[in-house]
Amino acid sequence: MFRQRLLLIFLVTVCVPVTLNADDRPAREQIRTYITQATAMQRADFNRMATMATSPKAEDVEDKSLTLLLFAHRFSPDTETEQFQLLSGYHPKPAELAQIVNRGFGGGALFIPTAPVSIIQQDYITDVTCEVDGKQASGVVSFEVPKVYRGKVTYIAEKKPSHWHITELMMSDLDLHLVRGEGGIWIEKEAKSQ
Repeated sequence: MFRQRLLLIFLVTVCVPVTLNADDRPAREQIRTYITQATAMQRADFNRMATMATSPKAEDVEDKSLTLLLFAHRFSPDTETEQFQLLSGYHPKPAELAQIVNRGFGGGALFIPTAPVSIIQQDYITDVTCEVDGKQASGVVSFEVPKVYRGKVTYIAEKKPSHWHITELMMSDLDLHLVRGEGGIWIEKEAKSQ
């Protein structure tokens, strides 16, 4: 019975025409909403990582999302940067980290995701700054998961006809500078030659 209702809800959701209206909220509010998706890793990559015997490497995936790169980064628990700190004396266990970034309900084959797979879920955001200059906005999103991690990511966004679109993410303390590439995937920006 539950599966039939779930299938019915899915079919109604897919078949109902959706009209996307322009998001006319202030840039700061839009950035706060869109940062979770912008920093998210693809669910297929997350599911593949869950079955890997070793820690992921950035080279293992095409879409270099901030969440994936922070998963792949080797942090020393006693090393602190202004932009990312582990708040316990140890690395989070994989199962603990999976619950933090992969929101949903149910379990196993009946797990239903309710949010993107992101290190910055909406309720982890502690502050958003935003300076708008014409069709470009920039600022910093601060986030924290109590007793696990805290961080700050700098962003650049461009105004599109319907909403603000996050195009760059930076954590300079960790040498991370990501830009949106073809098809919306994230790529690491190469350092300029000196």
